[in-house]
This record gives sequence, structure tokens and C-alpha cells, in this order.
Amino acid sequence: MDDCRSIWYAQCARNCRQQFNCSAGFGTFDWVHGDCFWCRHNCMWDVVEKFESNFGTVPQFHGKWPFLAVPLPFGLIIQEPASLLFSLLNLLSVFKMLQMFKKIQNLPNRGLWITYAHVGVATWIASSVFHMFDCDVTEKLDYFGAFAFVLSAFYVSIIFTLPQLEYSRTGRIFRKTAPYAFVLKFLYHVRSMMILCENQPKNRQIP
Repeated sequence: MDDCRSIWYAQCARNCRQQFNCSAGFGTFDWVHGDCFWCRHNCMWDVVEKFESNFGTVPQFHGKWPFLAVPLPFGLIIQEPASLLFSLLNLLSVFKMLQMFKKIQNLPNRGLWITYAHVGVATWIASSVFHMFDCDVTEKLDYFGAFAFVLSAFYVSIIFTLPQLEYSRTGRIFRKTAPYAFVLKFLYHVRSMMILCENQPKNRQIP
């Protein structure tokens, strides 16, 4: 049974929207902080209790299992504390890697490794923000950041495992042109996904 289409969750979300003037779509920023967030958070746990007592199962909400949010000063909220912690730890490790690359002046392909580390830092910052504030904008930043990191890792792995590319004319052409091809691939993918998202029905709309 789909929790987001259940009568309990839909009615509770509608009550939140009417009471606190929240947006119709859950992907907007007003649902990730303040009264709108906490109202929906309480709806989630109320529905969990009903599902457990009636069906003996725990439902997912918008593709995620129920979570305990952590309030912060100034009305900020950590929606997924465990995921945020792991993202921050990954960010720390990549940042340390970046600092190490900067210190090694004679590192082969030093500029490539530094660029790769910068992409990783940006990726894990986006992931951390997403796990704090899960809305449409941060979800896209997290997804596209991860895709950019994967593309960067793929290119770096080619250069690292095939050092002989540097000693042939074809290899040198590849090394110079491949980054532009990867950037174009990334931009094309972003454009395609944005068009796809616009054409699909809103899956985070209040029923």
C-alpha cells in the first residue's frame, strides 16, 4: 500500500497546508523547515503507527523510510542525521585528499587530481545539504553532483591506468579532448533529466 496515496497521509497533509499555508508540492522549501515540516513530520509518524497496527508493516514516504529529524537553532532542521553524518565524513576525506594533492608539487597529473578532488568536495557538500533540506532543488544538486563525480572518477581512472596515453599522438589528443566530451555529456544529461522532470507528473504533490 502506497503511504503517500493513503487517506490518512493525504488528509493530514491537507490539514497542514490549510493550517500553515504550505505549498501544494512537498518539493518546495517551506516543507523543509518550520511549522510545515514539523506538521508533515508528525503526519508521517501518525501514519506509521496506523500502518503498523492495521497492516503490520512500516511504509516508506516519498521513497524513504521514516526518520527522526533533529531541530537546530534558527528554525533549521536536519532531516536525515545519519545520512548527513556519512556525507560530512566523505566530505572531510575528500577535502583531506585535496589538501594532500596541493602539497605534492611533483605529483604526476597534479592539475587533474586537484580538479577531481574539487569536484568531490562540491559533490559531498551538495549531498550534505540534501540530507539536511530534502526539496526539489537540493535533490537535483545531489543527483547531478554525484553524476559529475562519477564521470570525473571514470576519466581519472583512464588516465591513471593508461599512462602510456601520454606517449602517443592519439593518446595526447584523447587527453586533451576527452574532458570536453565528458563536460558535454554531463550538460546533455542535466538537460535531458530536467526535461524529463518537467514532463512527468509531480510525485511529491499533495494528493
